[in-house]
Amino acid sequence: MAILQRANEEPRGRTLAAGPYGKSSGTVIAPGAVAEGTLRTREPVRLGGTLRGALESNAPVLVEQGAQLEGQVTAAELVISGRLDAEVECQGRCLVRASALVRGALRVGTLRIEDGAWLDGQITMRPLDAAAREMRPRRGVMLPEATSTRPRAVGE
Repeated sequence: MAILQRANEEPRGRTLAAGPYGKSSGTVIAPGAVAEGTLRTREPVRLGGTLRGALESNAPVLVEQGAQLEGQVTAAELVISGRLDAEVECQGRCLVRASALVRGALRVGTLRIEDGAWLDGQITMRPLDAAAREMRPRRGVMLPEATSTRPRAVGE
């Protein structure tokens, strides 16, 4: 069984479901495979097996349910459905699925954690861009749902 293969090369005896980026793009570490070391790529990565070491991608990375990643991850986007014990640098969106078990330090652009996911670690958000800053409420501005409803004294 191949440890690393192109996504358009089907593993013998087992067919991987197409990921969000299609079957013809990216790098796959197949279920059952174990790889150690550093993987650097400019294309999407689908991890179905185990990777111990560093993963650096300028594209999205998908850690599938049942997969394990231990070490460091640098990615444009990250979707975690499996087990991750790593330091993460994600420039964009990080999605932690309900089936995920995550431990480590995460530095992300945006973060979504589904109900049922397990996360233990430190989360740091990357700085907002100018457009997103303008959408945030300014300090000292009270939103309607945040106003006080304290009881008033007689005579107020």
